[in-house]
Amino acid sequence: MTCRVPGPIVTLCTCLFCMVAAMPAEASEQLKGGWLQKNLPGRYTLVIYGFDVGVNAATDGNLTLTFMSDELRGKWSVKGDQLCVTLIEGQKSETACSVVHYDGSKY
Repeated sequence: MTCRVPGPIVTLCTCLFCMVAAMPAEASEQLKGGWLQKNLPGRYTLVIYGFDVGVNAATDGNLTLTFMSDELRGKWSVKGDQLCVTLIEGQKSETACSVVHYDGSKY
């Protein structure tokens, strides 16, 4: 995945969603927007650099990340064939969009 993002929190969030649990039909492919829309919603516990991160991606586009006792809230959406994640903190928000690839063993 290649990301151009404005901040490290959005980078973490975007990379989390590159690890969606369902498998696409073929390895080494760029996942299409319809596949992302269908397979992304759900609750996940991901291990990132040894830390458990809870992810709740709702079908309505709401998003909650739980790390230790902190929660980050935001939105996820699919634009074309890109996954976009917007984290909202107070009056500020940051958005990152990226294509998602599956290489045969990871997203």
